[in-house]
Amino acid sequence: MIDIFFRKYFIFQNINQVLANRPSHQYGSSVVELSKETRKLAEVFSYLFVLSQRIEYITDSFLKKDNLTTKQLLTLIAIGNAFDANPSVSEVAEVLSTSHQNVKQIALNLQRRGFVEIVKDPKDGRRRLLKLTKANDEFWEARDTENYENMKRIFSYLTKEEISQFHKILSKSVIGIQSLYKEIRG
Repeated sequence: MIDIFFRKYFIFQNINQVLANRPSHQYGSSVVELSKETRKLAEVFSYLFVLSQRIEYITDSFLKKDNLTTKQLLTLIAIGNAFDANPSVSEVAEVLSTSHQNVKQIALNLQRRGFVEIVKDPKDGRRRLLKLTKANDEFWEARDTENYENMKRIFSYLTKEEISQFHKILSKSVIGIQSLYKEIRG
């Protein structure tokens, strides 16, 4: 069912049509009429992807002068905020829903730049732990004001109340998606 939905709606759907809130779309030579509820769900789904791509592009542009990427930033955020102790590469990969190898490559790059240390786990010499450095802390502290201003720019079109509502909806969505994610991952 999902495969049919993707093929019929997303793969052949022009994002401009979704953004224009059109009730149907062309699929081959026939027009597929979508219920209002299906259209709303499809739009939310599409908007999330568009927002994700645009926010990553904008964040990459903010970080470009420091030769950093959004993926590196998210890795640093995960290392520093998602765990009580220094996490392993695999633990960070799980939090970011990516591969061990991807996090390892990002971590090696961040280590060369002085943002993280990759250390042996004292309890298991085969595992590698990721540890933020003092240089990392100093780097981000020096940019607190600029980073806050950039974040405000990203969400400048929302009121404080809308940001609060958006936060509440996203928090609830993360919990719901996490349940489905765990079910699929097994």
